[in-house]
Order: sequence, then C-alpha cells, then structure tokens
Amino acid sequence: MKLGEHLVALGYVTPSQIEEALRLQSRMRGGLAPEPKAEASASRARILVADDDPALRGLLANLLEMRGFSVTVTGDGEEALAAFQEGSYDCVITDWMMPRRDGLELARAVKTLNPLVQVIVCSGALDSATFEQHAKEGIIDGYLPKPFRAQAVYEVIQKALGYED
Repeated sequence: MKLGEHLVALGYVTPSQIEEALRLQSRMRGGLAPEPKAEASASRARILVADDDPALRGLLANLLEMRGFSVTVTGDGEEALAAFQEGSYDCVITDWMMPRRDGLELARAVKTLNPLVQVIVCSGALDSATFEQHAKEGIIDGYLPKPFRAQAVYEVIQKALGYED
C-alpha cells in the first residue's frame, strides 16, 4: 500500500487532497501531471460507483480514474439508478447496504435495464453463500470484500470487464 492510501485509510486526508497534491507537485516541477497508465480499453470503460460512505466512494473514484476509467459517483441506490438510466455504463460497483435502495435492489434494477452491464458488490457483510446464490442468478458479477486494497479493485474490474492482465 502506498503512503497516500495509508493516509486516506487513517482519515488524515481525502483522496481528492492526495490527487490535488500530486498535480501541484507536478506543476511545481514544471511538468504536466502524468497520464494514468491504463489499457486502451480501460480508458473507454464507464463505471458507476454507488456508496453512501463519501470517503470510500471518493477513494474508489480516485483509484479507477488513475487507471483511465471514466467514473460517476452516487451516494445511494436511488441516485445510482437515476444516473444509470441517464447514462451508459459498462460496470456498476455498489455497496451492499445503502439507504433508499440497497445494493441487491440496485443490481436487480440494473440487470433488468441492461443484463450485459457488470455489477460488482462491495461489502464487509456479504457472505460467500449469498454472493454465490446471486451470482448464479446472474444478478451479481463480482464481489469486492471490505476492507480492500487497490490491487483487489483493479483485479475485480479486470475480471468483470474481461481485460487481460
């Protein structure tokens, strides 16, 4: 885990503060902020993140944007469904327990609207039997247990979207 990730995890800074600090550092050195290293297909993938924890959704957005994904964040299942209906997404990452519409309800709605969209559930409370049941039903395509490391986020996205390592 990098220093910035540790500082965010400990609550000393936000992901946006880390990102801004890196941009400022780059400008002070006379260069432009480096472009994120990403596969060509990742730069076109659109991901919708739904989580009621502002720090976690900010961290996920930051991690995914650094890999070249286009990211939209929402604070609950209702906001996420509205954004999904207005936009076009390749993948939805949703918290399992959220107000106004939980992750399972959101996953079902997303799959009803577009069964090809990959839905990844992010939770510390989901047991493997429940995940496997919903995966067999075609509702959930991936699982990201909390707490997670950045590499786990990238791996579950790559698997869900069918990217090569």
